[in-house]
Amino acid sequence: MGHIKANSYYKAVSFLYVFIVYALSTLHQGLFFIEDQVIFALLISPVLVGIVIYSMYKKSFCIPEPAWGIFIVITAYMLASINAVNMNYAVRDIVLWCLYLLIFTALSQLVEDKKTRTYLAAGIYLSGVTAAVISLLSALHLVDVNHAFMGNRLYGVFQYANATACYLIAPFMLGLHLLFSASSIKRANLYLLAAGNAVIITALGATRSNGGIIILTAVLALWFVLVGGRERNRFVQLGLFYLVGGLFAGFYFSYFVSIGKLYLAGIILLTAVLLFVLLSLVMLRNRGRLLIGLEIRKCLYIIMSVFFVFIAVITLMLSGVGGIESYLVSQNNGILQLRFHNLLSRLYFFRDALTMISQRPLLGWGGGGWIEAYHAFQSFGYISRQTHSFFIQIWLESGIIGLIGIAAFILMLFKSWFHRLQEKNNEEQQLILAAGLGALAVLMHSTLDFNMSCASVAVQMLMLAAAAGAPFRNKKSAFVNKGFGTAVIALTLLVFVSAFMSYTSIIEARKAKQSTNYHEFVYHAQKAVKYNPFDDTYYNMLAEGHMLVGSIEKAKSEAQKAVEKGEYSIGNRILMVNLAMKEKNHHRAVLEMKKAVKLQPLNIEVYEIYAEVLLEAAEISAGQGDTKKSIEYLNELKKVPSMVLAQAKSITPVELKLWKIYNQMPILDVSGRLKETVKKGEQMKKTLNI
Repeated sequence: MGHIKANSYYKAVSFLYVFIVYALSTLHQGLFFIEDQVIFALLISPVLVGIVIYSMYKKSFCIPEPAWGIFIVITAYMLASINAVNMNYAVRDIVLWCLYLLIFTALSQLVEDKKTRTYLAAGIYLSGVTAAVISLLSALHLVDVNHAFMGNRLYGVFQYANATACYLIAPFMLGLHLLFSASSIKRANLYLLAAGNAVIITALGATRSNGGIIILTAVLALWFVLVGGRERNRFVQLGLFYLVGGLFAGFYFSYFVSIGKLYLAGIILLTAVLLFVLLSLVMLRNRGRLLIGLEIRKCLYIIMSVFFVFIAVITLMLSGVGGIESYLVSQNNGILQLRFHNLLSRLYFFRDALTMISQRPLLGWGGGGWIEAYHAFQSFGYISRQTHSFFIQIWLESGIIGLIGIAAFILMLFKSWFHRLQEKNNEEQQLILAAGLGALAVLMHSTLDFNMSCASVAVQMLMLAAAAGAPFRNKKSAFVNKGFGTAVIALTLLVFVSAFMSYTSIIEARKAKQSTNYHEFVYHAQKAVKYNPFDDTYYNMLAEGHMLVGSIEKAKSEAQKAVEKGEYSIGNRILMVNLAMKEKNHHRAVLEMKKAVKLQPLNIEVYEIYAEVLLEAAEISAGQGDTKKSIEYLNELKKVPSMVLAQAKSITPVELKLWKIYNQMPILDVSGRLKETVKKGEQMKKTLNI
């Protein structure tokens, strides 16, 4: 009895620590940026590895079948890193996926029965409530979160409306399940659950995320179809009330915030919470239990059909069938709230990504391949760190092997999920169904957005997967289980050491930027490179430092390393140009600028710099008495405006309209700065001919 009590205590403490760290970390922009991910890894990995070691010690460790899919993805990223275009991103993504494997494997060991599964579901739900509360309070200026509300939309703690909406879907569904199914729940807890659900759905509505609202509605509808029993109608009514009422409350909340009437927004929020609590009390009086109304096999057919039809529709849109681009642009002006231009821009992101994939289909571009190289392939002038599709980004970065890995993860997860749905306990069936549908919602939403690039959303999906499918009992031998567990522990040590070194390098780089003394700048930049030898930006920083103190040869060496680590970085190329011009090596400077133009062919500033480099090269050649070479450079300079116009002609009317809507980069045209440089070149040419 004491052993059982100790085991239960250990699991409760483990869950509590994981969710406190997770919930608080999510408040830092959803763990989107590397520094936040590093701190999260440092805090959570020791406890997770402890869970794996304890399970192996108790001989209860088993391999979660979907983990093999994650293992394939890690292998794919490792293979892709051989020819990665940015080594820092490549290594970072390998480490991040190792962390995901650890989280999924460790949490799967803790889920054994209804009690532990409820712990996991409650943790996900409370994390969602925390994010929703902080997001809404920040909109009311009661909590300070940067960019939490912009325009007429709640961007929330993620500082991105769609990611916030995606993150809140699963907590809302789990909260709805906990609210309805707990037959012996205390009234005080029922108040809290109802209020929590009200806050979540109001925050989701305030994001005005078209994708989030559509996915939530679709998954709720699927849930309503699958449930049965005499309580089905009451459950459907409760779900619809929360959905419709919450979205309206969120809409008016965001409206009043946008016009500066914060007190009215606060009244809307409080009224919504009170109404939801009162109605929940009335509707849930003398409630019974929900059942799954269809055979498990039919559930499988329905869920898989919804998922694959969704993927098929996305594929058709990508193909441009029926001139969808022109239609979306025409409708965008008529119905601004639907933001059709956002959907259309994603289609162009996807096509640009597919162009990149066609060049490296097998092994991919390595982690961070999109952010490093997309400017060389973009259809119009946009700035986007992500492809806005989790699956396309996986394919682009890790090749077909990585895509197979993520497909294997999803298929094995579905298999485990449906196996768990055959449990006899009806209440546990509903929890498993809610968790699985929550994971499905995240995957569907991530087809059209970069939510999974926020580590918080990815971790939430893995937690939902563990809640939906664990325990993953398998028939593998003890040797295989032990070997897999040992590999996970080894990868965890890699995660922890890498996170520690990355964090140290970030601190050193920050010290370098704050330095007022050039030699001190070089000292800290050298330490940053030492702790993270893969990041091209640190080599770039070190090269600049050496250049400032006059060590040109050392600067050239570090700049070359920066180019090797990040070959598609325009900043690295410009650094090489500056070093070449400092040495009066105009020929190498011009060659480097030609490479820079290919990296960003839609960036007018690159053409302007190219023209200025050509003019300076002509002046240096003339000064050296090489008139012929000087005139060659001036002739090249004269062609630069024609290059700009030729590139501009390749932009279609739809692409140009999107470019103007987003206004993230100057429209590609011959600028005044470029004209002035060309004019100086013509005057110089006349002087040389005389």
